[in-house]
Amino acid sequence: MIPNAPLLTILYLSQVANGLLLPFLLILMLLIINDRKIMGDYVNSKLFNYIARATVIIVMTLSIALIITLILPSL
Repeated sequence: MIPNAPLLTILYLSQVANGLLLPFLLILMLLIINDRKIMGDYVNSKLFNYIARATVIIVMTLSIALIITLILPSL
């Protein structure tokens, strides 16, 4: 541990980085899990793909909103 380090700020920034990287990881996971060469018979169903795509869109929207509010805090 670093003495007098702002632990709450470090925790907050790590969660911001996590939220910004999450959409990219979700997209890569969806590409892999829908590849029949890799997953064989265990690919996603259409219903799960719709749910997963909606989740990715929601997370991306929230990440973009976070970036906008960081750049323009008056919004």
